[in-house]
Amino acid sequence: MERLLNPFFTSRNVGVEYFNSLAHNRMSVAGGWFNDWWSKGTPYDTSSNHYTTRVTFLPVKSEDGSSYLHFAFSTRWIGATNGTLQLTGRPESNVTSPYVDTGKFPANSSANYGFEALANSGPVSFLAEYIYATTDAPQVGSPHFYGGYLTGSWVITGENRPYDTSVAYARRIIPRNRYGAWEIIGRIGRLDLTSKAIQGGSQNSYSGGLSW
Repeated sequence: MERLLNPFFTSRNVGVEYFNSLAHNRMSVAGGWFNDWWSKGTPYDTSSNHYTTRVTFLPVKSEDGSSYLHFAFSTRWIGATNGTLQLTGRPESNVTSPYVDTGKFPANSSANYGFEALANSGPVSFLAEYIYATTDAPQVGSPHFYGGYLTGSWVITGENRPYDTSVAYARRIIPRNRYGAWEIIGRIGRLDLTSKAIQGGSQNSYSGGLSW
């Protein structure tokens, strides 16, 4: 299952990033610049620069690390590619056709503002994320788009996701027993790429699963 908010992200890109932990690993700051013009063989002046920032907070964390509360705020500025932008999203799979698609539209840039929250108490966790995107695209009314989701998880076998301060986020579940770990998970989300002159469509997502 892929991320519902893929239209607002670039999964792989080339660039440089700075990361540092603060306040005894209870905060972190990160920033980066990305542009893969040289790996794609495109002219630099027509390719897209990406500038990103992310600040995280960990106000609550138990001594054994099994319970914690995480917040983060992020921004991302995206330059146009050949004077256009395009946002596309698939229904939770990278091998399907796009379900929502703005098509290419004339623009100068776009800016994303993101918020995330993760609450974990032993084997139970809740994750929420929201992205709001603005555009500098006067020819089509400078549309804005958004997406968000809420995920709930219960690890039946009792494990919890360990929080890793080196990346300021939770890692994967590590089974305690050789028979593995079982997890029930559910998610609801919405993605809207329709605004002003752009009719990119919208998507409601309801997901559930049992993972081993």
